Amino acid sequence: MILEVDAKYIKDMLNNPDLQPNATINRWIQGILLFTFELRHIPANKHRGPDALSRKEPTEEDWAERTKRWKKKIGENFLQF
Repeated sequence: MILEVDAKYIKDMLNNPDLQPNATINRWIQGILLFTFELRHIPANKHRGPDALSRKEPTEEDWAERTKRWKKKIGENFLQF
């Protein structure tokens, strides 16, 4: 499996797990290293598809739906005596 990422530091982190002082990150690294894969760094300016998905601007409909859900949620839980 080939894993393409735009975060270059991940490769160093996986290649040098002993340098990570955080136990949670060390467990994450150990779990990931159970899989066989090749990690390739793709610079962000060439890795636009996945990046675009995470940076998608919300539309008016998205905001309306979020606001509706938020109002419903706090209406049920807010200022109840």
